[in-house]
Amino acid sequence: MNNLKIRPALDAFEFSVQLRSGKRFNCKICGQPWYLDQSEEFMNFLPRARLPLVQQWNANRLTLTQKQLSELASIGRTPPDIYGNGRRYHETPCSVITKSGECIELAVVSQQSHAPFEEYRINRLASDIDTIYPSAFALPLDIRVACSQADEISMGFCPTRIQRPDGKFIILDGRENFFVSTSCKAADLRLIENLAIGTEISDGHVNQSKITYFVADLHEA
Repeated sequence: MNNLKIRPALDAFEFSVQLRSGKRFNCKICGQPWYLDQSEEFMNFLPRARLPLVQQWNANRLTLTQKQLSELASIGRTPPDIYGNGRRYHETPCSVITKSGECIELAVVSQQSHAPFEEYRINRLASDIDTIYPSAFALPLDIRVACSQADEISMGFCPTRIQRPDGKFIILDGRENFFVSTSCKAADLRLIENLAIGTEISDGHVNQSKITYFVADLHEA
């Protein structure tokens, strides 16, 4: 994601359209769309391929039903990390059945105030959701919280140690929502506080490209 601090760079853009949250601008030289979020702190690169989704997002509010909100609350959202990454989202890992009947087991409901401009995420709109239920692959809440609170011990490495039922140790790096492995279920993993013991194996990491994010308007309880 490309961000620019907005004030020094604003002269490079021309205003395009006011959105229900934030504004769209175009580069004065090449016409490339950019998105200014509601805080007016960052100008974000807006891929042209994302324009139809942003237009759909802008057309109507994306509210969740009370039943859906209750299900998300029972699962528990993944907090931002100690450096603020994830603070713009209320993210809850889950499984989703869409209104067209698709079953998406690696889903995150992302409640947010800004447009779904992020090129690195597979984004859909919450209006596609029929049913939300717990994912068999979602990490337990205590592990997700621990991952979010993990401190950086070397460049970009924020480890959290977990243990499989067979006694083997796994190191998670930074914020994680899911664990997919044939070795054990995510629910059977155990958080280990001591990082200095054991030999770690690589297991269960889920690539970002496997996760579908369903964007909803931010709901403050």
